[in-house]
Parts: sequence; C-alpha cells; structure tokens
Amino acid sequence: MQAVDVESISIAAMAAGGVVFFGALYAVFYTLGRLGRNQRLVLIGYAGYAALSACVWLLAQALNLSGAWLALVAFLLIGYLIAPPLIWRLTLAIHSAETSHQSIEVKRHE
Repeated sequence: MQAVDVESISIAAMAAGGVVFFGALYAVFYTLGRLGRNQRLVLIGYAGYAALSACVWLLAQALNLSGAWLALVAFLLIGYLIAPPLIWRLTLAIHSAETSHQSIEVKRHE
C-alpha cells in the first residue's frame, strides 16, 4: 500500500468540501430558478454543477482513483445531474394530483 502525502490529503479535504458546497448550490439555485421561472437562477445552478464536477475531478486525482472507482464517480455525477430536474417533475406531479383531488372533494361537498 502506498502512503499518501499531506498535500494530497489537504487537497482531497478541500475538494470534498467543494463537492458538498457546490452540490447544494446546484440544487438550491436550480429549484429557485424553476420555482420563480427565472432562467438566470437555473443557469447559476448549472454553473454550480460545473464547479461540482471540477471538485469531483480534483478529488479523484488527489485520491488516485482508478478503474471501477472512476466509473462509480462518473455514474454518481450523472445521477446528480439528473436528480434535481426529476425531483422537480415529481413535485409538480404530486402537487397537480393533490390539487385535482382537493377540487374533487370540494365538488362532493357542494
């Protein structure tokens, strides 16, 4: 097993913090942009995702990931790219079904 130097560990720690920060930035700004129908906020969210991807690349380099680990990292990046839009669609569908269910209940009581 190869020893890891202090510089790699500190780079990995900073990159991991960036993953958390920019992941949250992507999710929050994507959601706020969709909620307020503001394309600029959605674009800020995508910029956060780009920064997240850069931090993940830096983390993978600092930890010397290879093979199946890199494939897993790529799979997780793709998953996080599509998660907020899918969650947004799910939320809209739930609220749409909830609204139609409530209108049916109101009509029954009239």
